[in-house]
Amino acid sequence: MKRIAFARIAQETNALSPVATTLADFEASHYLEGDALMRAATEGPEVPGFFRRAELAGFITAARDRRTEIEPVPLLSAWASSGGPLSQQCFETLEERLLDALRRAGRIDAFYFCLHGAMGAQGITDPESRLLASVRAQLGGVPIVVSHDLHANVTRARVDAADAIVAYQTNPHRDHAKIGAKAGRIAIGTALGEIKPVMAWRSLPMILGGGKTIDFLKPMRAVFATMRKAERRGDVLAASTLMCHPWNDHPALGWSTVVVTDNDQAAAERLAEQLAEQCWDRRHQQPPVFPSATEAITRARSARFRRKLGCVTMADASDVVTAEPPATRRTCSGRCSNRRPVSSPTVPCAIPMRSRCCGRAPSETWSRCRSAARSIPRARRRSPCVAASSRSTTVTASARPSCSRSTTCASSSPTVRRW
Repeated sequence: MKRIAFARIAQETNALSPVATTLADFEASHYLEGDALMRAATEGPEVPGFFRRAELAGFITAARDRRTEIEPVPLLSAWASSGGPLSQQCFETLEERLLDALRRAGRIDAFYFCLHGAMGAQGITDPESRLLASVRAQLGGVPIVVSHDLHANVTRARVDAADAIVAYQTNPHRDHAKIGAKAGRIAIGTALGEIKPVMAWRSLPMILGGGKTIDFLKPMRAVFATMRKAERRGDVLAASTLMCHPWNDHPALGWSTVVVTDNDQAAAERLAEQLAEQCWDRRHQQPPVFPSATEAITRARSARFRRKLGCVTMADASDVVTAEPPATRRTCSGRCSNRRPVSSPTVPCAIPMRSRCCGRAPSETWSRCRSAARSIPRARRRSPCVAASSRSTTVTASARPSCSRSTTCASSSPTVRRW
């Protein structure tokens, strides 16, 4: 009986946020260990309020298919909503808890590790690679399989520390459990000696591109189709295109392609190269140009017929809106502070922001709450910035903080960086 440990430490970091993510944020959102983690991954919900079944549930499904040969060993699962970089104390505490759980687990024949791939920590350049290096130092040559969000930033250190890396193949993401099962099958097959995973990686000097980056829409549809066809044909164990999280901070921030095969390095290199070239060809197809906050408010006011069918939703275009980076969050409020509101507003609000708006005691815990609008003084909550409805009109306002990094490489050369 092979014993395969599994764990998660996941958060998507907005490096522009001045508010650190703390251990309390993880414990308030989702933190489980041992038997409690096994129950959540087996019976659900895996992450109450967010995911009934996600990566760890998918892993358990793969383990159940081989129940006579595999014993899953739950370690810990820590997940926090998107926010600022982890405080150094938070990161080091999670790291030590993970390593302690591994020590207490006894013999381990393989390890599945669910990481977002875009987590940052104060004073640490590449925290997820550090986690993997720490695990590798403790486990030695035991196979380590990692799953990532599609917006992960893959680095050389991460590739060196893992035996296989797999990522979502959908954007918007809807294959969490499927990717966990895929990672589980690779870990199980490796532990049983049935496969020998080898990996090829390409890193591209581009941060944006690919238009809207939706998997079923042009221009990225063909890239995702290439990955799925290769997996269906059995040419590869996993193929991934990772489009990075632009609000992160790393010297090598950029897109990546990663391919895992069963002991066929040449095939992995060929497909990784093909995917990289496909992505590079789409580097100049940028995301849509969004209206300013003022233009969005004007457009919302003029949409009289559609407003009768539902509410108006305005969203900052910075992806992790509740992370509250500089120049976002209160932009809509500022633009319409002296204007008549479109309708009664409902505003999702980070509690630390509420403390600045209305003088209430700050908290380290994030909260999306409909009651936030009622708790902010009326003069400050005249914005119709965000409302929720099953039927809604969406107007996306652009309020991006300035960034000194170029969105794509200035060179027109299609050369892909290789290591």
